[in-house]
Amino acid sequence: MPVIAASRPDGLGTRLLTILHARAWSDYTNDKLVVFWESLADVNYSENGVLLQADDYQDIFSSDSVFTDRADIQVVPYNSFATASKVHLSQIFGRLSSMTKEEFFSIYNNCEVFIYDLPFPISFVDDLGTSAFNRNAKYWDAIGFADDVVEAARTLTSLSDGDSGYTAVHFRRGDMLNALSRSSLSHLQNVGITQVFQRYLPVATAISTISSKLSSTRRILVCSEDREISQRFQSLLGEEFHVASSEIFPHGGNKAALLDLLILANSSSLVTPFKSFFSECAVSIGKCQAYNPGLDCVNIVKELDSYLESTGAAEMAQRKAILYSCGYMNMWHMPDDPFRSWLLSSAFASDHDIAGQMTGLSSLSGK
Repeated sequence: MPVIAASRPDGLGTRLLTILHARAWSDYTNDKLVVFWESLADVNYSENGVLLQADDYQDIFSSDSVFTDRADIQVVPYNSFATASKVHLSQIFGRLSSMTKEEFFSIYNNCEVFIYDLPFPISFVDDLGTSAFNRNAKYWDAIGFADDVVEAARTLTSLSDGDSGYTAVHFRRGDMLNALSRSSLSHLQNVGITQVFQRYLPVATAISTISSKLSSTRRILVCSEDREISQRFQSLLGEEFHVASSEIFPHGGNKAALLDLLILANSSSLVTPFKSFFSECAVSIGKCQAYNPGLDCVNIVKELDSYLESTGAAEMAQRKAILYSCGYMNMWHMPDDPFRSWLLSSAFASDHDIAGQMTGLSSLSGK
């Protein structure tokens, strides 16, 4: 029988979701589970390259054992199984729906290490009769998180946790802003800008969501590495409404990320970006109600346009053309909106070639 290895080289939420689903699979098959804590592969996450590295997992966990109820599930070096035959879940996941259980296990049992590298459940585990939500919540409670971060989360949430709980807001900034202002134009145009739009929650959008849907809440926790966002909330909503997690670990890093995730998971209401596995992790194991305002292209473009201007980034015109073109394409359902028309004209004015490539148009006339 193979050893199961939970392994993701990207953000904290995706890593932990992958570990939770791998734990469910291990319990289902009774096969040994280990965790590979690989170094983060995305250079946009951290300027100094020290976030989520292979040797810093004890920033997240209190020991080598990931779970308190199963001490055998430990973080081990990736090279521990360097010569073993491997099958990656990501290689076969797209075919699972057409496979029988027997066909899947014929592949699964024909390797020495099964790399569980996706933050999704394997459908066969539903034979256990429990929902993924219930499994995730149970396993989450058994994770032995770092004691100092758990205590910080307990202290911070106690300041804001009344009878109605508190609202948490997740703003992702550092790597998204780096991607916009520093990544190569080819990466930004082909992949990066879509990820930025999906993961960027504008401050104006979050405040509008809170005001319209959560007007009764008086306790807000802001989770972001950008302290200017905290200051904006403080000025707009009043200091008594607001506590920022960045005040606990002001220098950011792994512990700050974990603190934010614990705060999101323990909230009663959570305002999320359009697409974020960090927020999805919190929702999948927490008791919170998620409020996703959707893709607010108007405010995304306005805030990111202002940010780009402030950076003096190289290739400014090209980056703006990519930003405007992406906004234009994502407002496809609003063909007569004046802002969409402005985006198209601004994209072509910034860089005609990029605008044409991204919109499929050769000119403003659409020909």
